[in-house]
Amino acid sequence: MPMTSRSNVSSQPQESRRRTPAPNGLLGRIGAWLDDADRRILGVPARIMEPRLFFILAVVGLVALGLVMVYSASSIKGLLSDGENPSAFFNTQLRSCVLGVVFCVVLAKLDYRKLMSGWPLYVLCLLSVGLLLGVHLFGLDSHGATRWIRLGPISFQPSEFAKIYVVAAAAAILAQFWGDQAHWDFKDFAWKGGLMVALPLALILFQPDKGTTLVLGLVILSLALMAGVPTRLVMGIAAICAVGYLALSLKDDYSRQRLLVMFDPWADSNKTGYQLTQGFYGFGSGGLLGVGLGLGRQKYGYLPEAHNDMVFAVIGEELGLVGCLVVFVLFGVLLVAGLRIAKQAPDLMGTLLASGITLLIFYSMVLNVAGVIGIFPQSGKALPFISYGGTALMAALMQVGVILSVSFHSRLPETVHDQRRRSLKVAAGASRRASGVEGSTAGEAQPRSLRLVEGGSSRQGSEARPQNTLGSGRGSAASAAEKRPSAKRVTSSSLAPKPRPRRSTGGWERIDLGPSSTERLRPRSGPQVRERGGSGRGSQKDPNRRNHGRHS
Repeated sequence: MPMTSRSNVSSQPQESRRRTPAPNGLLGRIGAWLDDADRRILGVPARIMEPRLFFILAVVGLVALGLVMVYSASSIKGLLSDGENPSAFFNTQLRSCVLGVVFCVVLAKLDYRKLMSGWPLYVLCLLSVGLLLGVHLFGLDSHGATRWIRLGPISFQPSEFAKIYVVAAAAAILAQFWGDQAHWDFKDFAWKGGLMVALPLALILFQPDKGTTLVLGLVILSLALMAGVPTRLVMGIAAICAVGYLALSLKDDYSRQRLLVMFDPWADSNKTGYQLTQGFYGFGSGGLLGVGLGLGRQKYGYLPEAHNDMVFAVIGEELGLVGCLVVFVLFGVLLVAGLRIAKQAPDLMGTLLASGITLLIFYSMVLNVAGVIGIFPQSGKALPFISYGGTALMAALMQVGVILSVSFHSRLPETVHDQRRRSLKVAAGASRRASGVEGSTAGEAQPRSLRLVEGGSSRQGSEARPQNTLGSGRGSAASAAEKRPSAKRVTSSSLAPKPRPRRSTGGWERIDLGPSSTERLRPRSGPQVRERGGSGRGSQKDPNRRNHGRHS
């Protein structure tokens, strides 16, 4: 039987690769491009960089749209103010945007794990609780609620910053008590949960700021499900909180009035339902493509808070249904990218933190839009990145910085190949037995040209190439036998394990199996080559073959 040449053997993988069907069509090529695990973007693995870039692009698009719509919706109000400056609100929003970007970059550079463990988290707790207490003691009353603190010429809303801390504290506590290495202690859990989460929520609720409380409650319940808290327990807590929230809303005359307006805004369209019905007029005027950017009529004093809470109605009027869908698409991209960033976080705390901040932004958008279109009571919450408000915009950009901090400390998810590669490494003690490779001697991968051979030298150049010349006589077989080491007698002492030297760089030396598989597969009696008319060993006839021929 003739031997298979090396050229045929080496050509088989190439032929099999050529037989692999290529992806058909544009979608197939895009799918193959996305599935490429070795693809990199700006030196970062694509599986980490892609969601980060999509997240940043969505935020940039929302901020840019917000600046444009703030200028369009507030220009008339700016002209009617004392300064008679149509860009007065736009300039304030732009300054807040620049300051928020600075905060975003600073938070993105920090390691979120250092801020959420130990004394930094307690410092943030004291700062948040102190500011919220200051609202109740020295706050400004506006529209029936006390939510603002004035420090000289600056006024801000502490609850916008406190909600970032509440989500971070909830993520840290859930990761501590429901993580992989969690040690349950009810007393410790109740103390931390009550002081670091429940107390700030109660202070926000009694400002009153029911919209922020509702959003934070939904985020915390979502994080509890993600952390592995039993679903029945989460649903029970959600039911109790919903009953209490509804009872407080019905007790308050202002909240009860907004609830009734949601069911029938036309019952008193000139008083309690005026803002909601004027928003409906704006959506109706916009149609599919809108009346044109800056050409809306509702901002001329008809729609209250056109540049703030009701800016989505101005978008519907000036940009139409298409503009509203663009807003939804941008928030959808932000949601998906944020959750993908959370999935690649290095620990459970990072996953919960990124997921919580992403859901905080998304739930705030849903609450605002639902109030503007009349399917939920109006809460007075701003549309993230778009509504006018320096505090809200800076807080939203700080939330972006927290998510980017998690992204910058992300890692690639472990694949089957990574697990296989790790199992081939030599481990000591329990870790070796745990990996199931207690007898493994494989170390770090090393180029074949650098592997050591007997005598301590490495094969290079022509010395590293196997001598595969197949002769036709005994001379070639003898020369091959001379090159092979002589067989040694196997004894019990030779079978005992011998200590092997460790490499200076760590790991064990790899066993050198030779530079070529051909030498390892060659029989000990030398190459058997059959040639017609030859006089060497290859010309000897096989008696079994001769007998088989006779019987056939």
